[in-house]
Amino acid sequence: MPVISLTTDFGLDDPYVGLVKGAILSINPRAHIVDLTHAVPPYDRDQAARTIAWAYPYFPPGTIHVVVVDPGVGSERGMIAFEYDGHLFLGPDNGVFTLVLADGCPRELVAVTNRNYFRSPVSRTFHGRDIFGPVVAHLSRGVPLSALGPSADPGDLVRLSLPQARLLSPGHIAGHVSQVDSFGNLITDIHRDMLKNCGAWDCPDEIRVRCGKKHIQGLADHFNARPPGEALALIGSRDTLEICINQGHAARACGAAAGQSVDLTWPAG
Repeated sequence: MPVISLTTDFGLDDPYVGLVKGAILSINPRAHIVDLTHAVPPYDRDQAARTIAWAYPYFPPGTIHVVVVDPGVGSERGMIAFEYDGHLFLGPDNGVFTLVLADGCPRELVAVTNRNYFRSPVSRTFHGRDIFGPVVAHLSRGVPLSALGPSADPGDLVRLSLPQARLLSPGHIAGHVSQVDSFGNLITDIHRDMLKNCGAWDCPDEIRVRCGKKHIQGLADHFNARPPGEALALIGSRDTLEICINQGHAARACGAAAGQSVDLTWPAG
């Protein structure tokens, strides 16, 4: 029985997540459901795209990943399901899979249109319960993608224009805060490989990081490399630069949020 992962912006104050699970379990009582997160900021497709792209490789092959961050629910926006990298994905065609497919093409892609796999009636405001929940339940029971609707062209998928870190000049990378986690750590889009490719990785103690009100000298190896309350920069579990306060809240200390610019410099030449 494949694992089903759920990523939504529903939060946990309302019964929405439970109702989606109820819809799944009504069709497949043996479903193995994992809550990836329900704390994506409301309507934030960018963060949903980053979250699912980072997380899905840690799941076993054959996992079905459902993403319901869907500000266009009930409109004419499409719904898609596809296979990629040994996993199945299901959600609205609104760009939430932009980063999953950034370096490749789905093995199979369909438009989800077959109402035989939907709950009836379908609410125009809750497709998570009435469409995505039932559809993923049927997929977990072995219904093939081809049964859900016609084949679709990957070139027609909605793509998000996400900011990307770039090398401005020798010794200067301009990046961005892509997410603030629940500890207040600032997760950036500056990847470890970028530091290696441009030579910054060779002089970690000489790297300078600036974000908002904070200037940080050098890269740390772990959170406790600086005293409690002191700012530090390190490569985190996503293999990207993170700005942190040991046992503190970096977002508040820096006066920064998602989208904030981050400058990383080092002596070059």
